[in-house]
Amino acid sequence: MWLSASVLALSMAAVTPAAAGADHPELAEMAARVSPAQMQATIAQLVAFGTRHTLSDTASETRGIGTARRWTRPGLRPSAKIAAAVWRSSPRKTR
Repeated sequence: MWLSASVLALSMAAVTPAAAGADHPELAEMAARVSPAQMQATIAQLVAFGTRHTLSDTASETRGIGTARRWTRPGLRPSAKIAAAVWRSSPRKTR
């Protein structure tokens, strides 16, 4: 648990606005919007589910991967809709 949080913190430290660089202003803008407090709250909530192993309980309302999936789904829906719209509007290569 401690190791996972440490690895995440180190990887996020590398993705700072300065690290994103002037070459990629979009990345710098995205990195600037990352909230360390919100990231820590997310980690704490995921840890509270106890386990997220793919064979863990999917029906429990308080523990396991099922609870973690239900908790994350509302937050991921807006991103999924945007990604789907971008994918649909992207030109396709034909063979």
